[in-house]
Amino acid sequence: MRQNNDVRIGASAAWPICLGYIPIGFAFGVLARKAGLTPLQIGMMSVFVFAGSSQFIAVSMLADGASAIAIILTTFMVNLRHLLMSSALAVFFKGEDRKRLSLFAYGVTDESFAVNLARLRDGDWNLNRSLVVNQMANAAWIASTVIGGLGGQFIPEKAFGIDYALIAMFICLL
Repeated sequence: MRQNNDVRIGASAAWPICLGYIPIGFAFGVLARKAGLTPLQIGMMSVFVFAGSSQFIAVSMLADGASAIAIILTTFMVNLRHLLMSSALAVFFKGEDRKRLSLFAYGVTDESFAVNLARLRDGDWNLNRSLVVNQMANAAWIASTVIGGLGGQFIPEKAFGIDYALIAMFICLL
């Protein structure tokens, strides 16, 4: 019964993140498609990288003809902040199973970090709820990027300022 409660509580904390990811993920999918990636490649990038800012940077660099090593090094440097965020949250999960902690660390984003940290500090939060937040955000991101990639072929090159989607998300975070 507790796990069902954890899922419900975690999901209620995750939905605002998911709602924010849908338009940003869609915009990323459109831009990635315009840069020459297929919907499958877009989805796989979202699974393996799962870092919006790095994905936007990688697609921009790809479109500009950057080398693979330059793209990998740049996205690695940008993503180093996730190591710090995961480390800051790890102190709340001492004694937890390493496999579950690895899954948790995979799903840490700027937004999920903020939600989880605030709730962990309040005291009535656990790894199950944190995993729900992270994985729901992950699912929303992957689905919206693939949908954007599928719809990207039907959207004009400079439609609606779509190339400013990530900037808008960071402004909202402030």
